[in-house]
Amino acid sequence: MTTLVHTNNFRTTITSGISNSDLSFTLADSIPTLTSQHMYLTLFDNTNYEIVKISSNSGAPTYTIARAQQGSSAQSWTSGTRVECRLTKESSDTKEELISGRVLPTATVATDDKICMQDTSDSDNFKTVTAQAIANLAPPSPWSLFDTKTASNSTELTFTSIPDCAYIMFVLLGIIPATNASSLYLQTSTNNGSSYDSGAGNYSYSMFGESSTPGNVPDGSNSTTFIRTTLDIKSSGNALAYGRIYLYDPASAEYKYIEGQTVCRSSAGTPLATVQMFSGVRLTAADVDAVRFYMSSGNITSGSIKAYVLTK
Repeated sequence: MTTLVHTNNFRTTITSGISNSDLSFTLADSIPTLTSQHMYLTLFDNTNYEIVKISSNSGAPTYTIARAQQGSSAQSWTSGTRVECRLTKESSDTKEELISGRVLPTATVATDDKICMQDTSDSDNFKTVTAQAIANLAPPSPWSLFDTKTASNSTELTFTSIPDCAYIMFVLLGIIPATNASSLYLQTSTNNGSSYDSGAGNYSYSMFGESSTPGNVPDGSNSTTFIRTTLDIKSSGNALAYGRIYLYDPASAEYKYIEGQTVCRSSAGTPLATVQMFSGVRLTAADVDAVRFYMSSGNITSGSIKAYVLTK
């Protein structure tokens, strides 16, 4: 697609006559250079006129022309016929349509499409900018989906190459254990998953639970090999675990704080539902670039975990 351009006070003549079927003419003066642009010129005498379109400077001052534009008729013209760059009906109506706010045809926007803008840093001159450049100026969403892991009788679900971010949120979606009464555990890594911190005293955590049969079910440890994120989960009978788990500032060389809330069906069958709130700490001042989730016993039958990052 080319852009319509005008040039001020352009007047010239054709140097030789043309018939009503010729597809080129030669001008006494060359028009400005066209780059992905086109221009309309009007041939006229005291009685008749014809509008032609030029889309290329190739061969100037001889130009290939599209005849009989904008409702005009192709005619024979003699040498010396006057030619001008005029404001035509099409260009005028297009500007009026834009200015008056008429509904324009719907267009499919491509990244290389151009938009007219007024540059306030350059004497308010009008310039074009691509749609892609406009998109790049838009502020990014602070949240972005980092990764999704789906279980299929899996020993673990791992997330590696965790970026520098404010925090990463893991969303549990329908986790089902293969072994009844197993809990979902979490461990961290500082070498992108080549190994996971699993030594005695690597973590501490505390957990508070509440169920549909009232009564607290607290749990915790000041020195353990994992962080517990759920209570015991039932492995059958529409037993699914859901929840949100947050790991803060993973790239910092500090203790790593983790918290969350999960909900699942009790392994005992009653109470039917339990909700857990927990917090945990990785007891080493180091970055975390990988996390793994696994069951306290057996595999993860099904379900998925989505990881979202919040930019700093």
